[in-house]
Amino acid sequence: MTVRDIRGKFIKGVFWKFAERWSTQAVQFCVSMVLARLLMPEDYGVVAIVNVFTAIASVFVEGGMTKALIQKSETDEMDMSTVFYFNVTMGMFFYFILFFAAPVISKIYGDPELIALVRVLGLGLPISGFASVQHALISRRMEFRRFFFSSAAGTMVSAVLGIVMALMGKGAWALVGQHLSNLAIDTLMLWLMMRWVPRGTFSFERFRKLFSFGGRILLSTVINTFYENCFSLIVGKAYSLGDLAYYNRGNTIPSLMTVNLNASIQSVALPAFSAAQDDRDRLRSMVRRAVTVSAYLMLPAMAGLAVTARDIICIVFTEKWLPAVIFMQFSCFVYALWPMHTSNLEAIAACGRSDIYLKQEILKTAIGITVLVSTVGISISAMMAGTAVYCVLSWIINAFPNKRLIGYGFLDQLRDIVPIGLITAAMALSVMAVSSIDINRPLSLILQIMTGAAVYTFLSAAFRISSFVYILDTAKELIKRKRDRLYGV
Repeated sequence: MTVRDIRGKFIKGVFWKFAERWSTQAVQFCVSMVLARLLMPEDYGVVAIVNVFTAIASVFVEGGMTKALIQKSETDEMDMSTVFYFNVTMGMFFYFILFFAAPVISKIYGDPELIALVRVLGLGLPISGFASVQHALISRRMEFRRFFFSSAAGTMVSAVLGIVMALMGKGAWALVGQHLSNLAIDTLMLWLMMRWVPRGTFSFERFRKLFSFGGRILLSTVINTFYENCFSLIVGKAYSLGDLAYYNRGNTIPSLMTVNLNASIQSVALPAFSAAQDDRDRLRSMVRRAVTVSAYLMLPAMAGLAVTARDIICIVFTEKWLPAVIFMQFSCFVYALWPMHTSNLEAIAACGRSDIYLKQEILKTAIGITVLVSTVGISISAMMAGTAVYCVLSWIINAFPNKRLIGYGFLDQLRDIVPIGLITAAMALSVMAVSSIDINRPLSLILQIMTGAAVYTFLSAAFRISSFVYILDTAKELIKRKRDRLYGV
């Protein structure tokens, strides 16, 4: 595959993955606005606790072996069937663990309803196992348009179901019904589109070879996922489910924006980077572009959200969710660095260095848990401040090996991002100036968004920010290709 082919597939892949994430999440966000008015914060808090345990368990189903299938240069039916049976088995195994652990979880958090919620929401684990190879096949072929259509179907049906259940007074069960129906329909659509069925054999030899790479990625992801959910576990236990609900609500919009971009980059980056793993210069160029473009998009978005957090919470979720403002601002800082983490980690994985990947996750988790344990007895604000420091340290740790692997380390990345940070700061100050004007809240928010977008675009053009120029050139190229195909040139 030539450099032009990889670049073209990467751009198209990010476009379709981004379209899939944004279209489905936009619908889910609209649904969450409705549900936030129909449900109480405690309903969200209860489901948030369950989601922590299912998220950690789901890593075993969707994690390392699927990535190993994507990273491997050549695969066949035996590889795919082996991964399929392993993932389905893991899904069933961890579902049964959650099923029997449900009473213990309920006792820890003092809520009897958790028993049934854990046992029903956990059904998503075996369902995910049935779709894992389809996900890998689409990623390997970089046919991300298929994700768009499968996700759209699941999102629309589950949105209607969730709202109907909330109107019927089902409380937390409305969130459970929405999640499971979305997952089931998405899985069904992938099976219908891919038309791949596993063979009736499992190869222990193939499993051993895939696990030599995927096992370390799997363990790394488990460690990372556990740490990422530690904050929710500790807040729910040390403080209250209400505080946890406010944290999750404040996390909603920053997560919507960042996780979508991050998932788009992550899904496309590994197969694209893997295709260039034997060309160090090309890989470095691709990673640098991924870091700078993601920073160019995410830094202003998160800064803008942080500045306008109070207005957004009141307008979107109503004033009963005002305690979520501080959590939203905290999430903005944390998520602003996520795409940089992802680009560095996928570069390491693409080089086949899952050993480094694992060591990094162990180190970062040890630091992160130490920070949480040290601050939990002080206040939630102290926990958030400590986590913010940890996020910066994580970026440094993630970038460190890439100085040797591809010649693009933390200081190189920082130099590339500083200009973006400076114009982002200028944009944030302009938005804060507009927010001080005494006008009604919706109009103020609109003016803040328009001012921020205008200032950021003007400064990008004035200082010829490289990512801004790259995005414009790429857009022009895509338009030209479309026009050439339309007129048969």
